[in-house]
Parts: sequence; C-alpha cells; structure tokens
Amino acid sequence: MPQNLLPLLREQLGFSLDEVAMAAGFSRSHLQEIERTEQVDETEIDTLSRLYGTDVETMLVEGTLRPSPLRLLLKAQSDMLDAQSRFIIAESADIARKIKKLGDILNKKSSYAQVSSFQTHPDYNHPKEGVPEALAQQVRDRLKLGAVIPSLCQDIIEPLGIVVLWGKLPPYIDAFSMVSEETGAVIVGNIEGTHMRSAAGRRITFAHEICHLLFDRPKMQEMTRFCEITRSKKRRTDSMEEIERRARAFAVWLLLPREA
Repeated sequence: MPQNLLPLLREQLGFSLDEVAMAAGFSRSHLQEIERTEQVDETEIDTLSRLYGTDVETMLVEGTLRPSPLRLLLKAQSDMLDAQSRFIIAESADIARKIKKLGDILNKKSSYAQVSSFQTHPDYNHPKEGVPEALAQQVRDRLKLGAVIPSLCQDIIEPLGIVVLWGKLPPYIDAFSMVSEETGAVIVGNIEGTHMRSAAGRRITFAHEICHLLFDRPKMQEMTRFCEITRSKKRRTDSMEEIERRARAFAVWLLLPREA
C-alpha cells in the first residue's frame, strides 16, 4: 500500500508535525488525521499549500509528489532557521506559483521559458579564466545592454519576466532564487539582509541571483545553504562554493564590464 503523500511532503521539506500544526492553527491530532486520511476541505488545502509552497490539491488529485524547488534548502536549514522563517521561504514558492498561474491566464510569456532559453553552463573554473565575463557578456548581448545598466529590474529582470518578492528573514540572508515550471523564475530579497541596505549591495545581490537563474538551474536543485556575496573567512573548496565564486564574478562583470 503506497504511503500517504502529505506526510511525505512535510518530511521532504523538513517540517515537523508540531511546526505545521502550530503554523496552520490545527491541533496535532487533527493534522495527524489529515495526513492519515488525506481528507481536507478547501480552507485546509489553501493553508497547507501556503505552508508547503506547492499545489496540495493537484498533488492529491494526481497522486504524485512534486519535488519543491526549495526542498533541500528548507530541510538543510532546519537547524539554523526557526520554523517561521522556513515557512516564509516556503510561502514565497506558493506566491510565485499563483503569480505564474495568473500570468498563464493572461497569456504572458513564461519566465521559465525565457530563463531556460539561456543554456546552463557547466564550467566553474576560476573567475579569472574568463567564464563569468563571457556569461555576463552573453546577457548583455541578448538584452542589448550598454556599458552601464541603470536598473537591473527594468533592463534585465522585467524583460525576462523574473518575479521579485520580498520577505523578512535573518540578516545573514540577502536573497535566494528558485526556478521551476510551477513557480517560474523568482528572486526573493530579504528586507533585513545585511547587503540589502544599500543600493550597491542590492545591485550586486540581484546580479548574483540572475547568474544562478540563467546558468546554474540544475545545480540550484541541490542548493543546501544560502548564497554569500562576500568571501567566507574560512576558504571553502566544495562545489557549492565554486558556484558562488562564479556568481560573484559574474555580478562584477555584468555591472562593470571592461568598456566601463
């Protein structure tokens, strides 16, 4: 007999039964009953969809557990972030999903399709070896950008249909991004982020996330920690740090090309 999907989804995201029950306003026993029977009313479906960042109703109807674009990040951060912060992160996926659905109704061009038109790039060589500069130039050429980019939002983010959301998270998080067919391409900025308090910090952060959305899409599904736009005092050599180093270099070349 196949295991019920609701507890699988909750465990996939790293939420405990008590955390979800408290956030949803359910008793622990009621949530256990919902997970056991998968009998939920419309209000409960909306609540769980918001908390889990996915379309719970469709999941139950199809009988298929769809992987969340944030599942590894949420689970890996369960020891560092309180439940409220992790639910805010999950909710951003639900909001993005609804915006994407509205865009489909209005026949807007999918940001997922536009972002996916850029080929992902497997080369994470040292930034000085030219790959980040070439990727930044590719964006400039595609969008016909000059040496100076007055507004990343107007000149890159909006033309590509990328959705920008804002939340309130711990200061060490500046932003994160996600991309999937269900959510489209999304950047979530943290209004409390250390580097988000200045215009220069916001520009660098958004440019950094644009690199992830355009060129790191397969790797984004493996993200287990938040981006760092500055070098850690303790040098890292893992593959995730290589991704971060390239995104930092990409941001520099995008905002300050040689001709500038």
